[in-house]
Amino acid sequence: MVAISEQLKKLKLKGKTIGFFLKSGTVVDNKVWSETEVSSSSLFTNVPRISSKVTTKKEIWIRSDDGKEFNIAGNEHIKVNDGHKVTVVYAGFKDLGWPVCIVNRTTNYWHPVNRAEWFVKQKLGLTPVGILVYVGPPVALIMLGLKFGGMLGAVLAVPWLFIAFMFRAGIMDTVYKKRFEKHIKLVAESLF
Repeated sequence: MVAISEQLKKLKLKGKTIGFFLKSGTVVDNKVWSETEVSSSSLFTNVPRISSKVTTKKEIWIRSDDGKEFNIAGNEHIKVNDGHKVTVVYAGFKDLGWPVCIVNRTTNYWHPVNRAEWFVKQKLGLTPVGILVYVGPPVALIMLGLKFGGMLGAVLAVPWLFIAFMFRAGIMDTVYKKRFEKHIKLVAESLF
């Protein structure tokens, strides 16, 4: 039976504890298809401009040892075939999780399922600690502007605060994303 070591079962990010758990089984179906989105526009001309976007999608059905089937959605880069033994790594809170990678134990290959950036932004969001980290310095700068430059000082500080806030938010999200990706890699590689 495949299991995650105790030190890899949890990861603390943005003041929240993310739990990791596994579902294993055998691939029983592996569907790949393309979806095409077509659009047209005619900006300031009578000649329409037509464009299209093709997205390749993949759905993998897995039968666990107890006979229950479950599926994950992914892209064409996930390499599995019917009959392969796989383990899906989920990340989440309590019993609710989202697939973050699939480990093909037949070929000793693993691949992310959802982007770490998506998980960090959508599932972790902005926590009370994050609000203090992001809002604290800008508020302090506005207060300093009021004290030393009056209302004009505070108003002049606002654009700089916005730039600093966005820059800091981008750096912090990148740091969290990298830690999350590194943890996923450690979990996946520990399953070989």
